[in-house]
Amino acid sequence: MSFHSFGGGGAGSGDVTAASNLTNEYIVRGDGGAKGVKKSGIKIDVDNRLVVDSVTNFSLTMETQTIADTAGYDMTLSAAHGLGTGAGGGFFALAGNGGDDGPGGIANLVGGTGGAGGAGGGGDGGNVLVEGGPGGPGLGGGRGGDVILRGGLSTENNNGGAIGLEPSLLAGAGVARYVYIKDPATGFTTSLDTGSLSASRVHKIPDADGTFALKHQVLPGETVIITSDVVNAEVVADTMTDVTGLSFPVVSGSTYSFKFMIIYTAAATTTGSRWSINGPATTLLGFRSSWPLTITTVTVNNRTAYDVPTASSTSSGNTAGNIAFIEGFITPSADGTVIARFASEVTASAITAKAGSFVQFLKVI
Repeated sequence: MSFHSFGGGGAGSGDVTAASNLTNEYIVRGDGGAKGVKKSGIKIDVDNRLVVDSVTNFSLTMETQTIADTAGYDMTLSAAHGLGTGAGGGFFALAGNGGDDGPGGIANLVGGTGGAGGAGGGGDGGNVLVEGGPGGPGLGGGRGGDVILRGGLSTENNNGGAIGLEPSLLAGAGVARYVYIKDPATGFTTSLDTGSLSASRVHKIPDADGTFALKHQVLPGETVIITSDVVNAEVVADTMTDVTGLSFPVVSGSTYSFKFMIIYTAAATTTGSRWSINGPATTLLGFRSSWPLTITTVTVNNRTAYDVPTASSTSSGNTAGNIAFIEGFITPSADGTVIARFASEVTASAITAKAGSFVQFLKVI
């Protein structure tokens, strides 16, 4: 088989030859010989699909180019199914490789840009779906494929790669940015508004045994920790002030459980204190508070209103190492923030909530 050279396009002249007939639709390539070509194992079929045959490994490598379908049609990149009994399907990977001493390139899966719009606004951006393959048919059927997100392995003594779930930044102010987990059977969704995160917010993930690093937490939830001391040394005795930063957000109509654990110091054991909470209007509020009076006695309060009790105790158990607890349930009737509050019994005699004090909270309904 030969192809006549018309010249003008490359070096040399004369016929280009192939050892045998070339299969219809296959892309040809040079065979390394004198003006010879051969089948590549890759074809463009009648539907304009790029297809790799069953015995060819295929790698698409580009410098800074982009594969895109500009006509608005679907585009699929997939590895073929296996051939024969027990044969596995092909492996498909997106990988960016670095040069000598350079970092690896970034492999991105990015949904398409929404179309421009007029007064009605632009089109939505395209979704990106990463989905495990379906199990094969048969007795019992095969299980569906897993979706695995794995940080890269480290070399030498460096850290391994992290896994991040990061919603896009928004131009509009005050708009929530959600990361969510959805149960496909029930449609129930657990979501986190990442726009409400702060430097003091720690989101705990259970260990393999279902326990948490903070062992008194039984159910999963969120933890807010203050990283600086908060002092109450008001010039008017028994004045309630916020424990700045020791708070959590609530939404109207939802029910939350909460537990504040506050370690504090007193200027003297003869300086007492009181501890409570404040927040939005509620349809349900019930909490128990306690703190030490001496090294062997505590005061315990069961309350249903904010900023109570109305008077401080007259002593503290220690000058350092006192612990106040406030725990309960709240159903707000308005959105807002629940925050810990405290007072010193004696004018200008400091009660100090220490850094490391925290609140754990959980939306239960």
